[in-house]
Amino acid sequence: MRYPETDPCKPEPNPFRPDPSNMSPSKKETKVALAVRGVDVEPADVARGLALQPEAAHRVGDSIAGLEPPGVRNDGWCSFGSHPAVARDAECNAHLTWLVERLEPHVELLKAWQDRGWSLRISVLTVTTEKSGAAFVRAPLLRRLAARGIDTVWRTICSSA
Repeated sequence: MRYPETDPCKPEPNPFRPDPSNMSPSKKETKVALAVRGVDVEPADVARGLALQPEAAHRVGDSIAGLEPPGVRNDGWCSFGSHPAVARDAECNAHLTWLVERLEPHVELLKAWQDRGWSLRISVLTVTTEKSGAAFVRAPLLRRLAARGIDTVWRTICSSA
């Protein structure tokens, strides 16, 4: 099904998803990202607080591309992902370690944002051509991740591409 260019249901490009169409046989790619969302989230302030550059962001009042009639964002949002700092084909533990090491110095700031009502979420996505290619995470790293108190979404997409 093709969407007309002005269809508000047309999915936006997904900055979290590796592209399975250009994957070689028996390949696995992972990406980990922290997303911060809230009615008063200012992406530049979040980036400064974490000392990271967002891979994607929008601010309250930004227009929503392709929406008819025109609409605007009612919240702020930004995402900080493990690419390009960690190679796409690195194991999941490398991606999670990268993120946890960046979050640990900012525990109090992250807690303050949550107390303010902001939504923080970690997304872990693995795209694989392997039949059983789910991510493996070492227990000590999983404990460090859990200690951050941030909800985490885990997804594995198996592709025969």
